[in-house]
Amino acid sequence: MKEKFEERTLTGPMNVACKYDDGTIRYWNHLKEVVISHIKDIVSTYAKDRYILTLRQLHYQLVTKNWTVNHDTAYKKLSSILDDCRYSGEVDWKGFEDRGRVPSIPYMVDDIADAFQDTINTYRIDRQKGQPNHVELWTEKDALSGILSRSTRKYGIYLVVNKGYTSSSAIYGAYERIVERILNGQSVTILYFGDHDPSGLDMIRDIRERLTFFLSHGNQLMKAPNFAAKVEDWWDEHEYTWYDLNHHEYLSDKQMDDLSRGSDEIGYVRFDKAATAFDAGKLAWYISEQNLFSVKAIGLTMEQIKKYNLPPNPTKMTDSRADGYVRLYGKTCWEVDALDPKTLTEIVETNIQETIDMDLYRETLAKEETDKNKIREIIEGLDTEDDE
Repeated sequence: MKEKFEERTLTGPMNVACKYDDGTIRYWNHLKEVVISHIKDIVSTYAKDRYILTLRQLHYQLVTKNWTVNHDTAYKKLSSILDDCRYSGEVDWKGFEDRGRVPSIPYMVDDIADAFQDTINTYRIDRQKGQPNHVELWTEKDALSGILSRSTRKYGIYLVVNKGYTSSSAIYGAYERIVERILNGQSVTILYFGDHDPSGLDMIRDIRERLTFFLSHGNQLMKAPNFAAKVEDWWDEHEYTWYDLNHHEYLSDKQMDDLSRGSDEIGYVRFDKAATAFDAGKLAWYISEQNLFSVKAIGLTMEQIKKYNLPPNPTKMTDSRADGYVRLYGKTCWEVDALDPKTLTEIVETNIQETIDMDLYRETLAKEETDKNKIREIIEGLDTEDDE
């Protein structure tokens, strides 16, 4: 709603100095009315698709179109300009949201018919039930949750917002979900969306390694008799007793005998079958070989950065992982917020559709609609009773 509270200055020249770490200065020179016109165009465009923006997403849309400077000083100035637009009734307040400050509202209805209608609106069968692959979408950015949740609700998959590196409690909760799915005969895929910067890329490794550690060192999988028997049968077939540290491969006694090794060569470890490390390594290898668990990074990728011409940011050299990142990508990084909501949704949904069985998904939707029609018949019966 465009609601006016007071007059604000909406015209006049702007000259915002943006100073970078290397001492260079870029100026954001514009007429304020021109910037406001661009803001209104962006808000109007995304409102047509029912997208609600954050301030950072608006900032990156302006940066992508070269209408502002990609700098914290310009970002803060944009926040002030947006407030001027909203307080003066130029921009719809509902076009933006603060996803970190949402009230908790208790559920209530007007009457029984209203409650049944709510049931129709929210009725969902487990859309992953029967799927061979259980899928979750993880992101480091809470600001993206409003956009990503549109897709996760549609396909009935979990949305996990880590807010940076995830906690041990959250990892353990994910571990228990994964164990449940594996024992249910499913594989598990985590689709991950985050920034292309030193920590953003490292978070993918962190999630993969920590969950693999829990799965291989925990006892929940091996306590399940049927699963444990499968692992033992598979291991007995391969008779792996050695590990090649150089090539990260498990080897059998026969393979070791066939290797031509010098007397001083190192890099092979013989497993002690009585040791816990052997059992953990065996289980981790089985999970990997059977494709029971994987983490797939779906963005940001360099391909996406180039395709959508995303604006760069300076890499934070204070990040402990910056040196390795700079060697590979240079001193620039990119934020996932720079993707416009429509593109972000397309990337997510394409990856979801490639990971699940779409025929089973459509069958579930048909079953949902049949069930909803039954609820509608109940509401019609209530209306008839009221008329009498």
